[in-house]
Amino acid sequence: GLSRLDELERRSRIDHHLEELNNPRTPTRGDVVVDFSRFVDCEAEDAVSVKNGRARIEDTYFAGHRSDAVDFDFVEGRIAGCQFSGCGGDAIDVSGSKVTIVDGRIENAGDKGISVGENSRVDITDTQLLNNAIGV
Repeated sequence: GLSRLDELERRSRIDHHLEELNNPRTPTRGDVVVDFSRFVDCEAEDAVSVKNGRARIEDTYFAGHRSDAVDFDFVEGRIAGCQFSGCGGDAIDVSGSKVTIVDGRIENAGDKGISVGENSRVDITDTQLLNNAIGV
Protein backbone atom coordinates (compact mmCIF):
# COMPACT_ATOMS: atom_id res chain seq x y z
CA GLY A 1 0.00 0.00 0.00
CA LEU A 2 0.92 3.65 0.06
CA SER A 3 2.57 3.22 3.46
CA ARG A 4 5.45 1.53 1.65
CA LEU A 5 6.24 4.85 0.00
CA ASP A 6 8.06 5.88 3.17
CA GLU A 7 10.69 3.29 2.28
CA LEU A 8 11.56 5.38 -0.76
CA GLU A 9 13.37 7.89 1.43
CA ARG A 10 16.12 5.33 1.95
CA ARG A 11 16.28 3.85 -1.55
CA SER A 12 15.94 6.48 -4.25
CA ARG A 13 15.56 10.22 -3.93
CA ILE A 14 15.38 13.27 -6.14
CA ASP A 15 15.54 16.05 -3.57
CA HIS A 16 16.49 19.41 -4.97
CA HIS A 17 15.75 21.66 -1.99
CA LEU A 18 13.87 24.32 -3.95
CA GLU A 19 16.24 24.35 -6.91
CA GLU A 20 14.65 25.34 -10.17
CA LEU A 21 14.85 22.49 -12.63
CA ASN A 22 14.18 22.45 -16.33
CA ASN A 23 15.63 19.06 -17.19
CA PRO A 24 13.23 16.11 -17.07
CA ARG A 25 13.58 13.14 -14.73
CA THR A 26 12.48 9.75 -16.10
CA PRO A 27 13.19 6.77 -13.88
CA THR A 28 12.04 3.42 -15.25
CA ARG A 29 11.28 0.52 -12.92
CA GLY A 30 12.31 2.70 -10.03
CA ASP A 31 11.04 4.35 -6.92
CA VAL A 32 11.13 8.12 -6.69
CA VAL A 33 10.62 10.85 -4.10
CA VAL A 34 10.51 14.48 -5.26
CA ASP A 35 9.95 17.15 -2.63
CA PHE A 36 10.41 20.89 -2.16
CA SER A 37 11.38 21.35 -5.81
CA ARG A 38 10.51 23.58 -8.76
CA PHE A 39 10.24 22.39 -12.36
CA VAL A 40 9.87 25.43 -14.62
CA ASP A 41 9.68 25.75 -18.44
CA CYS A 42 10.62 22.14 -19.16
CA GLU A 43 10.90 21.57 -22.90
CA ALA A 44 10.90 17.78 -22.78
CA GLU A 45 7.71 15.75 -23.17
CA ASP A 46 7.24 15.34 -19.39
CA ALA A 47 8.91 17.12 -16.47
CA VAL A 48 8.70 14.01 -14.24
CA SER A 49 7.89 10.64 -15.76
CA VAL A 50 7.88 7.45 -13.69
CA LYS A 51 7.22 4.02 -15.16
CA ASN A 52 6.67 0.72 -13.35
CA GLY A 53 7.50 1.94 -9.86
CA ARG A 54 6.37 3.87 -6.83
CA ALA A 55 6.52 7.63 -6.49
CA ARG A 56 5.81 10.42 -4.07
CA ILE A 57 5.85 14.08 -5.12
CA GLU A 58 5.28 16.63 -2.36
CA ASP A 59 5.38 20.41 -1.99
CA THR A 60 6.63 20.89 -5.54
CA TYR A 61 5.83 23.57 -8.12
CA PHE A 62 5.44 22.90 -11.86
CA ALA A 63 4.99 25.73 -14.39
CA GLY A 64 5.24 26.55 -18.07
CA HIS A 65 5.86 23.07 -19.48
CA ARG A 66 5.49 22.42 -23.16
CA SER A 67 3.64 19.14 -22.51
CA ASP A 68 2.74 17.18 -19.34
CA ALA A 69 4.16 17.99 -15.91
CA VAL A 70 3.82 14.56 -14.26
CA ASP A 71 3.37 11.28 -16.15
CA PHE A 72 2.85 8.04 -14.18
CA ASP A 73 2.60 4.73 -16.06
CA PHE A 74 1.93 1.67 -13.89
CA VAL A 75 2.81 3.54 -10.71
CA GLU A 76 1.61 3.46 -7.13
CA GLY A 77 1.94 7.05 -6.00
CA ARG A 78 1.01 10.12 -4.05
CA ILE A 79 1.06 13.77 -5.12
CA ALA A 80 0.56 16.12 -2.17
CA GLY A 81 0.78 19.87 -1.68
CA CYS A 82 1.82 20.50 -5.29
CA GLN A 83 0.98 23.39 -7.60
CA PHE A 84 0.73 23.18 -11.38
CA SER A 85 0.39 26.23 -13.62
CA GLY A 86 0.41 26.68 -17.38
CA CYS A 87 1.26 23.18 -18.60
CA GLY A 88 0.79 22.83 -22.35
CA GLY A 89 -0.58 19.31 -21.99
CA ASP A 90 -1.89 17.57 -18.88
CA ALA A 91 -0.75 18.66 -15.44
CA ILE A 92 -0.97 15.05 -14.21
CA ASP A 93 -1.28 12.08 -16.59
CA VAL A 94 -1.74 8.58 -15.15
CA SER A 95 -2.19 5.23 -16.87
CA GLY A 96 -2.45 1.81 -15.25
CA SER A 97 -1.76 3.46 -11.89
CA LYS A 98 -3.12 3.88 -8.37
CA VAL A 99 -2.55 7.49 -7.29
CA THR A 100 -3.68 9.77 -4.48
CA ILE A 101 -3.73 13.53 -5.16
CA VAL A 102 -4.26 15.76 -2.13
CA ASP A 103 -3.99 19.46 -1.23
CA GLY A 104 -3.08 20.59 -4.73
CA ARG A 105 -3.78 23.42 -7.13
CA ILE A 106 -3.92 22.84 -10.88
CA GLU A 107 -4.54 25.78 -13.18
CA ASN A 108 -4.35 26.75 -16.84
CA ALA A 109 -3.49 23.30 -18.24
CA GLY A 110 -3.74 23.30 -22.03
CA ASP A 111 -5.35 19.85 -21.99
CA LYS A 112 -6.51 18.08 -18.81
CA GLY A 113 -5.78 19.09 -15.26
CA ILE A 114 -5.76 15.38 -14.36
CA SER A 115 -5.85 12.71 -17.07
CA VAL A 116 -6.97 9.32 -15.76
CA GLY A 117 -6.11 6.62 -18.29
CA GLU A 118 -7.03 3.00 -18.63
CA ASN A 119 -6.97 0.74 -15.56
CA SER A 120 -6.21 3.63 -13.20
CA ARG A 121 -7.62 4.55 -9.83
CA VAL A 122 -7.13 8.13 -8.72
CA ASP A 123 -8.39 9.54 -5.41
CA ILE A 124 -8.51 13.36 -5.42
CA THR A 125 -8.99 15.29 -2.16
CA ASP A 126 -8.84 19.03 -1.40
CA THR A 127 -7.45 19.87 -4.84
CA GLN A 128 -8.46 22.96 -6.84
CA LEU A 129 -8.87 22.69 -10.61
CA LEU A 130 -9.01 26.16 -12.20
CA ASN A 131 -9.22 27.31 -15.84
CA ASN A 132 -8.00 24.04 -17.37
CA ALA A 133 -9.19 23.05 -20.86
CA ILE A 134 -10.69 19.94 -19.18
CA GLY A 135 -10.71 19.33 -15.41
CA VAL A 136 -10.51 15.53 -15.14
